[in-house]
Amino acid sequence: MCDNRVMQNQELTEEEETWLDTEGNLVDEVKLIDELEKASDYEGEIESLDATKRAIIARLREQAGVKTVGNKHKNSGPANMINLQKCAARVEKPPVFTRKENATVAQRIEILDWYHANGKVQKKTAAHFDSKYPNLCLTQPLISKWVKKEVYWREQFTKSGGALNSAKRARQTQHPEVTEMLNLWVTKIMENGVSITGEVLRQKWQHFANLVGVPEDERLTLSEGWVEKYKKRNGLHSVKRHGEAASADSEAVANERARIQKLLKEMPPDRGLADQKHSGIKGSKVRLTYALTANADGSEKRRAFIIGKAKRPRAFQKKSGEQLGFHYRNNAKAWMTTVTRSAWNHNYHNPKPKLNPKTCLGARAQLLRRSTTV
Repeated sequence: MCDNRVMQNQELTEEEETWLDTEGNLVDEVKLIDELEKASDYEGEIESLDATKRAIIARLREQAGVKTVGNKHKNSGPANMINLQKCAARVEKPPVFTRKENATVAQRIEILDWYHANGKVQKKTAAHFDSKYPNLCLTQPLISKWVKKEVYWREQFTKSGGALNSAKRARQTQHPEVTEMLNLWVTKIMENGVSITGEVLRQKWQHFANLVGVPEDERLTLSEGWVEKYKKRNGLHSVKRHGEAASADSEAVANERARIQKLLKEMPPDRGLADQKHSGIKGSKVRLTYALTANADGSEKRRAFIIGKAKRPRAFQKKSGEQLGFHYRNNAKAWMTTVTRSAWNHNYHNPKPKLNPKTCLGARAQLLRRSTTV
């Protein structure tokens, strides 16, 4: 072993010399304790030590909890040597591999500095720091990768002012001005009912980055992870469009809404939330029942069947319902009665399926009824 060769004053190899230069070895401490154990005068031997060896003794005493102020003979002798031996055994134990880890930015800078100061040998650099950082699993290809990106890592370390000592990767620049422009664009697109995809988000981000003037080397990678996080932040998810409502005439829809609102305004609800009882108002007495008929695909539609209270409503202007384009009947409550339903089924809305040209038999038809009273 290297420490035994030092004790015996034997010649060391280059690798052993390199290992002795690291902070993790305890050769100096063990050698000094061995000399003190062999000394006949313990205190005299300590007094004859140089400044370097005295510093080692002070450090070992500090680790062992030995006080150096006060009576010099109180903590001296064999008992103190036992404490120093125990301290030397546990001081700066070499790290043991537990699990593989990524190097922090500060560790990369430290390794790169040693690489340049010791001949720029990548394999030697990996072997030198393997005992100090065993969890990094340093290899020559890994050191080569760091050397190629050395400028990038040093810039990140300098910009942070040393704040990346414990960071294992440099945080990517976010460019909030570009993200804000993208958010405004997405909001406008959603209001217009236009569908977008993840690829569209990437292209628009690049477009806004060009407008702002973001350099190519500072742009986001816009990976799938970025797209998923952006969708989550903005409440976006994949949907499938249904129906044809988006193709309706917006002006016609607005006019119809206004007409229906005006109609419903004349029939206010008689029940609602309040903190006390309120008097009601006179509501509209107008009541009509509508019965509409059509086949399943809407290719055949019959005239509407309407039931009202008045026999000749003033709004008809002395015309009949047939002249106005619908069938009209009346009764006291404007409801669908047995008589009106029978007339509706047999005279107006009785379905007549077409004959089968091969069998000359009529097909069966199922009639689904739904009437509405307003």
